[in-house]
Amino acid sequence: MILNPSLLFLSIGSLIQLSHHPHCLCKAMTIPHVVISGGGPGGLLTSILLNNIGIRSSVIEEAKDPDEWSSKSYAMSLNERGKDALNRGGCLESVMQVGNEKKFSYFVDGKTGDVKTIPRAMPSIGLSRPLLVECIEKVAKDLPHVMLRRGVGVSSVTKDNEGLGGLRVYLEDGTVIPATHIVGADGKWSKVRQSFPSLTAQANLVSCKGFGVLMFCENAVKGWEDNGTYIIVPPEESESKQDFYIIASPLINGGMSLAVVCSDGISARYPWLRPEADLNPKDPGVGGWKDEIGMEEISDTTLSDNLEKMFEEK
Repeated sequence: MILNPSLLFLSIGSLIQLSHHPHCLCKAMTIPHVVISGGGPGGLLTSILLNNIGIRSSVIEEAKDPDEWSSKSYAMSLNERGKDALNRGGCLESVMQVGNEKKFSYFVDGKTGDVKTIPRAMPSIGLSRPLLVECIEKVAKDLPHVMLRRGVGVSSVTKDNEGLGGLRVYLEDGTVIPATHIVGADGKWSKVRQSFPSLTAQANLVSCKGFGVLMFCENAVKGWEDNGTYIIVPPEESESKQDFYIIASPLINGGMSLAVVCSDGISARYPWLRPEADLNPKDPGVGGWKDEIGMEEISDTTLSDNLEKMFEEK
């Protein structure tokens, strides 16, 4: 149930439930206005589904551009629930055009190169997150009840005790937006959730020890199919067996998304892999693993050279 004021945290596959219960949004005020913190796939699709039942929403997204480089610029796969949600929002056709159907999982022996093929019970759609955002945004931006604002994030939310019992949404630039409801689609460090201690106390965030290195290649490995995802693991006898593995996803444009998933233990042998001291993500160009915007502009090839040597060794 959606209460007033409400905090809603949804996966892309469960957003369809909004369209089934429009009456829940309208108990407190005649004309609801929903502020959605986060303009990713979940936030944008929420705005479309709300629009379809006549409810006005404002999507607040911190990134200035939909394809801005960040730690969220990964390749992803949409399952049946995700495809159904996109279909209800009128976005599935455009996503199918830019994505590729993933029918198999390929497990690659890191020593011999032998590939074991495992069919998937239900095919998924593979594409990059920026492409998914772009497809959904094309639909959302022209809708009459959707307003999208980029380049500023939500800093906090409070109850509007002086008004009609709604909410006051504070943005990072000092703007205050009145709202009847708030949707927290801004990730695990949600400023929306942090604004309400009662919600924060309901969940515990558990972090796994490890980190990842994400890269995009202009060309996929020769002979690899774009109808699946490749998982490359070190040989059984390798001391790095539990230290890292590689997820490679050939893309429909001929390129490939490549993620090296590392445990903390690997940095003892390869110190250059350990991220630098924590940096402020708001300071682009400084460098380091948390410098989400500036990483693509760094011309130093030390990282790629070291990765190549590590792969050759293992």
